[in-house]
Amino acid sequence: AAFEWPDERAAVETAEPKEFAPGRAPALKYMAIGAAMAICVLALIVLPLVLTGVMVAWGRLIRSRNPVPLDHAELLALSTIAVWSHPFLDLLNTYGVRLLMPFSQQWFYADTLFIVDPWLWVLFGGGAVWSWLLRRRGRAAAVAERPARLALTGAAVYIGAMGVSAAAGRGMVHAEAVADGLNPTATMVAPRPIDPFERSVLIRTSGGYRLGRLRWLGSPSLSLDPRLLPTGFDRADVAIAAASPAGKTFLKWS
Repeated sequence: AAFEWPDERAAVETAEPKEFAPGRAPALKYMAIGAAMAICVLALIVLPLVLTGVMVAWGRLIRSRNPVPLDHAELLALSTIAVWSHPFLDLLNTYGVRLLMPFSQQWFYADTLFIVDPWLWVLFGGGAVWSWLLRRRGRAAAVAERPARLALTGAAVYIGAMGVSAAAGRGMVHAEAVADGLNPTATMVAPRPIDPFERSVLIRTSGGYRLGRLRWLGSPSLSLDPRLLPTGFDRADVAIAAASPAGKTFLKWS
């Protein structure tokens, strides 16, 4: 088949009942809750303070071996960057984050980058290795840091371009779906692992899902699989599985 699921968000509602094995429910529930609470709005306020406190306490514990005084404001700034960058980076992929937990269950998606984007690995890895080699050769810090800074700049430009691609793609797919009479309730234009100029398309309608591909090279083109993939909730076994504690947990946190 030329089309497959862009990510797990569509597969959740078409999962076979075996996916809801009772033994998986507790682990799935607590892992999902922990992951969600680590990137919610309360965590963005509390965790930088907690992390700063831990580092200050550790610094006092090893003061005899490391007499360098700690800058509390600097530690708080670094902790804030570390904590706040986590949900921002998670927001860029197709898995989504619940930023407003515990006040809201709403998911937020940017659909900007593939979960393990190879081009970012190339940029960050290449910049880090190049800077390390220059430092090993005795180059001045300003010179040695230049490749790493260029890599960060290139990554920022790449992420921005991919974000524009995602937003433009969603608009294009939604418009064409409406023109074709599909009455979409949601659209997703997910990045592919290697080719930044191609995206996987999912259109959710009241009757099921339509899958396809969007390509930007040349004239932008959208191709959709003519088949409609049903949600599966009209099946008795799926309804029973979805109503079970494990199924409810799976559908709530997946």
